[in-house]
Amino acid sequence: MLPLIMPILSLIAKPIVGWFTHKAEMQKAKQAAEIEWASEMAKASGKSWKDEYLTIVWTLPIVLAMFGFTAPLERLLIVLKQIPEWYTYLLLVITLASFGLSVTGRWQEIKTVKEIRTKQNGNETTDSTSKSSGHGTNFELHGDD
Repeated sequence: MLPLIMPILSLIAKPIVGWFTHKAEMQKAKQAAEIEWASEMAKASGKSWKDEYLTIVWTLPIVLAMFGFTAPLERLLIVLKQIPEWYTYLLLVITLASFGLSVTGRWQEIKTVKEIRTKQNGNETTDSTSKSSGHGTNFELHGDD
């Protein structure tokens, strides 16, 4: 009886093993592509000053305030109050695109892990790290576990 069952089991197991093998190969290919992309982006950003420029733009008001240069800060605040809201969002998007894309992906992974852990523990509570921007949009900030 066993000699009759083995060919049937082989017919059933072969596609299943092939599927898992294919899935593992696809995962390896995806990881290799992500590593290649990150490497290319690192090479390309080696000659770029955009991150340094944005860091200076965002920290300059703080540095000026530390050394008592309040007149330029007052003018800056007047200008910022007058610019359209869409322009403010545009500046934030540019900054996030420069610094935050890989970070936001990591935040999403952390959020997903926390949701899974919460469901496994049976606690369906909301995340206390959620912050509201005041413009009807919620931004969620999550730290590493």
